[in-house]
Amino acid sequence: MPINAAGYWEPDLSPKQAQTLLKCHPDNPDKKKFFCLSGPRRSGKSVGALHALAQHLWNTSNAQACILCPSISAASDSGLWTTLVDTVLPEWFNEGNFGFAYLKEPFVSGATKKLRLETTNRHGTKSTLMLESIREPGDRGLAELEKKVKGRMFDFVLWSEVGSWVHSRRAFDVLIETLRHPGLPAKEHTLLLDTNPADTGKAHWIYELFYDLRTAEDIDPALEGLRKQLDLLEIMVDDNPYLTEEDRDLLKAQYLHSEDLAARYLRGEWVTANTNAVFGDTFREKLHVIPTPGPQEEDPEVLVPEPGCAQLFTAWDPGQVNHGVVLFEKTYKETDDGKELPVIKVLDEVELIQSDLLLDEVTEMVLEKMAYWSGMMDDDVMWTHISDTSALNFKSSMTGLYQAQVIYEASNGQIALQPAQKKSGSVSQQLDLVRKLLFNDRLYVSGMHCPRLIEAMKALPRGKNRAPVDRNSRYKHIVDALRYGVSFVCYDEVSRNIYEQIRERKRASGGSGLVQVAF
Repeated sequence: MPINAAGYWEPDLSPKQAQTLLKCHPDNPDKKKFFCLSGPRRSGKSVGALHALAQHLWNTSNAQACILCPSISAASDSGLWTTLVDTVLPEWFNEGNFGFAYLKEPFVSGATKKLRLETTNRHGTKSTLMLESIREPGDRGLAELEKKVKGRMFDFVLWSEVGSWVHSRRAFDVLIETLRHPGLPAKEHTLLLDTNPADTGKAHWIYELFYDLRTAEDIDPALEGLRKQLDLLEIMVDDNPYLTEEDRDLLKAQYLHSEDLAARYLRGEWVTANTNAVFGDTFREKLHVIPTPGPQEEDPEVLVPEPGCAQLFTAWDPGQVNHGVVLFEKTYKETDDGKELPVIKVLDEVELIQSDLLLDEVTEMVLEKMAYWSGMMDDDVMWTHISDTSALNFKSSMTGLYQAQVIYEASNGQIALQPAQKKSGSVSQQLDLVRKLLFNDRLYVSGMHCPRLIEAMKALPRGKNRAPVDRNSRYKHIVDALRYGVSFVCYDEVSRNIYEQIRERKRASGGSGLVQVAF
């Protein structure tokens, strides 16, 4: 049991994690109100932030604290909330053994449907913690944040993964207004940002505040009050003594393919990444790939069809020498308000780039994949096959047959392609739908069977002159197959995006005049 020099218990932390607690301690004369923890993955900064939160719950009378994250599942399924409840708080409760305990174990509030917990504190009152999420990206997410926190009063906000999903400085200003617990000194309020370096690098507002403004000397006097309340601690992989050499070696190998990713996620540098990446702001390997990349448990979770699954899908982007196919399941999850939304689980893939294999040989490879997944089912499974309309309209130069016809004959009638919608603007709409599913944690990819799709989700660049994708990219074909499949099985959500665009343009025009929308 760690005991500090003053004879008090303290959690078992790395030096940088312990420094995090010191910077957030109410008795620290140098404590700042706005504190940023910046560093790469696996540095231990998030665990340090959770211990700082636990410290605050114990030290603050009638504490009102909040964890703010991009989605509930990102925190509750395997993230911050789970780590806090399963690891951090039990250490404080049991190892500390000084009266810190639950008054009310984690529960879902009946009125707000939010995850909450209540603890004792050293003042003999109640400390409360809630978990809040923002579902929508971009400007809609900012509006959602403003609505959710309007009128709220917190004394501690742990803001998770800020650099990856909060692109507007306005969000920081909104949260500042919530730090106003009546009767609590201003210096005992804390907004703690936990972030990896953002992909926009030094142009991001976090860097501008916590690196540039914090260290600036000749500034507008009106900014001095803010500058004095900014604090920063960088935590790097080498600051985490709990990683083994095998862990470190694997981390290095994981990012060898991308200098941008290695700089941000391995060395913690605020460099401008490939801002052209189509899914750069929504695809998070740690969340969307199952099993999670990196060191695994002896029996890691793997992505398989749901029990009782009766239907699986293939989605195709066949070509002359480049082919992309994904195999997936459509299932559902229930939202907080009782709605059921589709969830896409990409189980397998076939990708061939500059290949001399004929399309009928590619078809045989897909049939083998289908047989594998059908064999996992207790009952017969129905397969539905999807492609772009060009597969039904494009004839092979070698056979004189349509691609869909070649696939149908090579599969002995097992694979009859059905077309996904194709209208003006449909590429952008389909990509937006994939981004939406990623942001709402409704698209998962098998880490065991889909390495090419994972690589493409990280690296597919946008095109020039506002084109949605780079048509010459090797990553395009497997992503095209994915978007065809997603738009086919979630067609109503593609349509909904169009109608939202119509409503937005009507509002912008005052509700009068012609409204042109690209379909």
